[in-house]
Amino acid sequence: MPKKETKNLITVLFLLNVSALAFWYAIFSFTQGQISDTIEKEGKVKMEIVKKETNFLMKNDIKYGKDYENNLYSYVVPADGSVEVIKTIEELASISKLTLDIKSIDYEQQEKMSKLNLEYLAVNLSVLGSLNNIENFVSLLEKYPLKIDIKDISLNKVSGEGNKTAQWVGVIDLNIIKFK
Repeated sequence: MPKKETKNLITVLFLLNVSALAFWYAIFSFTQGQISDTIEKEGKVKMEIVKKETNFLMKNDIKYGKDYENNLYSYVVPADGSVEVIKTIEELASISKLTLDIKSIDYEQQEKMSKLNLEYLAVNLSVLGSLNNIENFVSLLEKYPLKIDIKDISLNKVSGEGNKTAQWVGVIDLNIIKFK
């Protein structure tokens, strides 16, 4: 049988081991709690960062959208701008040294455009002049900073024998987007 001193020593060592184990468990539990708190706080910080970045991106998208909207509207004829557009077409024909005859002007509505408060200004016109001048006129229409769709062009040679410059007639159908 072990001596009393040995029993006391074993009991003290056992109690020290239990105390050390309890201390280790307490520290382990404390650090686990700290780690959990840290992970939770890190998640919250990341969410805040994502929210701020998203907010920033949304603000930029809204700003870009407004810029895009304004840019888009610059290609659309104002509601009261039909006369100005026709005058502009007349000026482009004059610059191109063509005789212009506007055959018809009409307003065409389409359901998808009506929802946006837009309509087409449909213009049928004919021009008389040299083929190069007609090509120049069409090029000016294409490059003009309005949404002008050239729907149809037909060309017919009407004169030009010998040394004379050939004269052509061009019939052009245009659709121009405008506000109602």
